Amino acid sequence: MKTYHFLLLFVIWVAVGGCGSNGNVSTLDGSSEPDTKKVDATTDVIGDEVTPLQDTGSEKGADSHQADGHDELVDTAVSDAIGQRSLLSAGKLTDPDMVPAGYGAYAQPGTTWFIQNDVARFYIQDSDVAVGLDLYGGNLIDGVRLDNKGGMGTELFREMFPIVAFRIPTAAEIAVIQDGSSGDEVVLRVTGTDAKSKIVDLLDVLVGDLAEAQIHTDYIMRPQVPGVLIRTTVSDPKGKLGDLSSVLVGEMLAFGKTLRLFSPETGWDEPGKNGPTSALVGVGNGVSYAYARVTGTFTIPVVDSSGTVALYDGSNIVDESGKMIFERWFMVGTGDVASVLDPLRALRRDAGVVAQGTVVDSVTFEPIPNASVHCRDSVTKKVINHSKTGQNGRFQMDVPPGDVEWVVLAEGRPRYVSEPTTVNKPFDDRFSLLAPGKLALSLKGPAKVSLLGENVESPDPLLGEASFGGQTLVLHHMEGSPPWILKPGIYKATISRGPEYERIVTTIEIQSGVTTTYEGTLARVIDTSGWLGGDFHQHTVGSLDSEQSHLAKIRENLVEGVEIVASTDHDNTTDYKPAIDALNAKNLIYSLVGNEISVNLVGHFNAYPLPLDPSDPYALVGSKLWAGRTIQELLDFLQTLPSDPVIHISHPRSGGKGYFTWLGLEPATATSTKAGTPLADGFDAVEVNAELGEPSLFVPEMDDVLAEWSKSGKNRVPVLRDWFGLLQAGKNICALGNSDSHNFNDGSGYPRTYLRVGLDEPASLTDTLVTSAIRAQKATVARGIFVTISVGGLSHMGSTEPVEVALGDSVDLSVRVQAPDWVTVGTLEVYEKGRPLRLAPHKDSAVFVPDELNGSYTIVAPKLAEGLPALDWNAVVRVSPTGDSWYVVVVRGSGDGKPVFDGQPFGFTNPIYVKVKGSE
Repeated sequence: MKTYHFLLLFVIWVAVGGCGSNGNVSTLDGSSEPDTKKVDATTDVIGDEVTPLQDTGSEKGADSHQADGHDELVDTAVSDAIGQRSLLSAGKLTDPDMVPAGYGAYAQPGTTWFIQNDVARFYIQDSDVAVGLDLYGGNLIDGVRLDNKGGMGTELFREMFPIVAFRIPTAAEIAVIQDGSSGDEVVLRVTGTDAKSKIVDLLDVLVGDLAEAQIHTDYIMRPQVPGVLIRTTVSDPKGKLGDLSSVLVGEMLAFGKTLRLFSPETGWDEPGKNGPTSALVGVGNGVSYAYARVTGTFTIPVVDSSGTVALYDGSNIVDESGKMIFERWFMVGTGDVASVLDPLRALRRDAGVVAQGTVVDSVTFEPIPNASVHCRDSVTKKVINHSKTGQNGRFQMDVPPGDVEWVVLAEGRPRYVSEPTTVNKPFDDRFSLLAPGKLALSLKGPAKVSLLGENVESPDPLLGEASFGGQTLVLHHMEGSPPWILKPGIYKATISRGPEYERIVTTIEIQSGVTTTYEGTLARVIDTSGWLGGDFHQHTVGSLDSEQSHLAKIRENLVEGVEIVASTDHDNTTDYKPAIDALNAKNLIYSLVGNEISVNLVGHFNAYPLPLDPSDPYALVGSKLWAGRTIQELLDFLQTLPSDPVIHISHPRSGGKGYFTWLGLEPATATSTKAGTPLADGFDAVEVNAELGEPSLFVPEMDDVLAEWSKSGKNRVPVLRDWFGLLQAGKNICALGNSDSHNFNDGSGYPRTYLRVGLDEPASLTDTLVTSAIRAQKATVARGIFVTISVGGLSHMGSTEPVEVALGDSVDLSVRVQAPDWVTVGTLEVYEKGRPLRLAPHKDSAVFVPDELNGSYTIVAPKLAEGLPALDWNAVVRVSPTGDSWYVVVVRGSGDGKPVFDGQPFGFTNPIYVKVKGSE
């Protein structure tokens, strides 16, 4: 749910005056030199003139990274290609074979421009085309490396666009102004004026009146440079921007979380934390990118989910004609830091010592491909540069002279850390790594294996390694998977398959060069007949703030026992069905195409299922879906879609993106306190999740207190209370529990929403069965505890199947509570029309009745008998409503579900409605 949070933080940062310069310019090795404020000598930019890049003096040219295994992206390959095809070109994208592939790729024929040289290609949105945050077009959305045959690498970058005095340039015209036929350079120009963002109201308020400035941005490429020079020129004919030399300029940079950020000043630690930044690098699987000014540094006020804003220091270049110019490089590499940072260093003439070497197995001396080689400062331990080995185990990078140490990482192998050494001249070394071990698992069905090493090194985020929520490693195992590669050592293994199954805890020893075998069976211990568990709020690489592929997400859902899933990436429509087909998992999981429509600073709204039109795949993608619309207009639009989507309000009390918080919703009456902005109609469900509050908050005496909390913006109001207010106001809204999971092992399915669809096989589901069950409130929410209600042996839940009784009759609510033996059930609560009932045992201790004098808000659950695999507790609550009523049961657990899930267990039902005949 953190998407575009960096935009909010940026606005706050600017509002308090946070942009300054320390008067220094960092070089790309993280050191600094006095700011000379000169135009960079490699570009010779004066006004609108575009002159050829001068010789950098490097023997290898700008593309100096020559490690084997980088898809032949080396100068010899480039030289062979010269003359065989047109190297410098630009134009409107029409050839489908030029469309990039990868999770970050959005370029499409007819809606995108391209610019390319012999080693790289970049893609620019057409005018008024929007697939992300920039609504105007003309901005860079994709970049790929090219091999010597023109083949493309993968694409992961999201988008970038310039900022001029808090304004966004429009794209009135896009044209090729130099076609590259000279062999020197190719130039694509975007011409427009200043405009408001239309996506961040607070930012647009800062802008005030528009300046009617003239802005054009040139995208410039030259031979053998794996990057594009971006030059923005601003003229202010009406003088509304003031002194152009000090106007705030910069760039919105949405790298996306599939790219891990690196900077010369901080290494893999948070960029910008040590002051001005000379370059920002994003490293992903098979591709990397780098952003840097042609000369000078920039400030990074915030970083959120690998999205940030690069702000320049206010010392803008103004030419003799009075036009302001700012320039920057954007490079594309092959999946490591060196393939983009080294060319930048060459362009800025601060290249270091060429360090290269080979990584091999310590026993066989065979080369190890795809190993990560880190060069770090031997004292501060800050990583200086990073390279990946090719198929022959070779690597290469530029290293500033000084005292360093080498750290080498490879899958399943203990880290190699060298002794400190002084680098002052080129060298070629060899590093040896211990062989990994293997774990062969024989398990029926999907399983999650959480491994906690007792004598195994933990992941180190300062070396770019991923963490696993306190575990050393987590495996998502599919039946028939090949052996897993692991570091040698002793592990505590927890094997699970979600809350409907038992959990196995065992010890496994992994030895170097040896395959260890484990065989086991996970038994189902919870009865969910007729119910299927779903998670209707999940993210993948379709979201800026997620790193997980579709395949990885579906695997995670399978090992957690999730049976229905909606793909709800931020402002994006993605489809999990190809991943389900690839895993042959149709019988285990069903998916719906959805979107978390993320209205900045207002709220987030999930909609599913949504239509996917192959002729217009991005029709419902990007902030254009909500920009300029009120929430009511947005919901009205969604209701016109032929797919008839369910609309649910996500995390409604979350700060900065919680709709109820934005409205100042009064919980008891479900009414907005925001002037002129009523609660929108048209939503079907609301995420309650774990925001349950305590029973004492639901008594009448607390209504005014909670109302004041809501008006003040305090996020202390439990969403359960909001939902009760909606129900009491006559709105038959379904309560959901969803994970909002973004990353690997991020809790997919915790909590989850079980839907009573009368089926046990996901393959038999349809979109309509899912949406009908949600709209009918036939749902119960669970994080480890499964709770259902029946009356007279029949399940009753939701507005479409009320229980009818005569005035004066009682109703026995039969509550069934189930949980596996590794989850502890604590207490049970019953709410009548949103108020907690004080309950006490009747003559029959299995029956509880309201008792204001002697009762308690909580019923203590029985302890699980020793040897039983699961708790199966049946309790009867006898109520005697005097009028039409509704009842909700909440069950709370104790302890924590780790390592299967994080947090306290709980479960709660949707309402069971009781209609009393003869009541007014």
